[in-house]
Amino acid sequence: MLAFTWDDENVAHLEEYHPEVSPDDVDSIWELPTVRMANTRGRSGALFLGIDRHGRLLAVPADPTGQEGVWRPRTAHVAESEWQRKAYYGIADEQPIGEES
Repeated sequence: MLAFTWDDENVAHLEEYHPEVSPDDVDSIWELPTVRMANTRGRSGALFLGIDRHGRLLAVPADPTGQEGVWRPRTAHVAESEWQRKAYYGIADEQPIGEES
């Protein structure tokens, strides 16, 4: 099972830059199909796309923690890009929660 881990730094970043998204919102993406893909523009880590408890598609760039299945979000935001929506809706039906793309 996959999970996110939170600390003072990434919670503060989320509150400052994306106050409309809470850590609980981000954690709720595991309740529906979630897509994991390579992060964009050669950035490290992975990009998770999933629907939160409010029905919003979230984009969550995250880094591995060294603990299997546990990722540390750098931030999270409502996915408004067309490519993010296509990536999620084009892949999500074919991939169970936690399965890599």
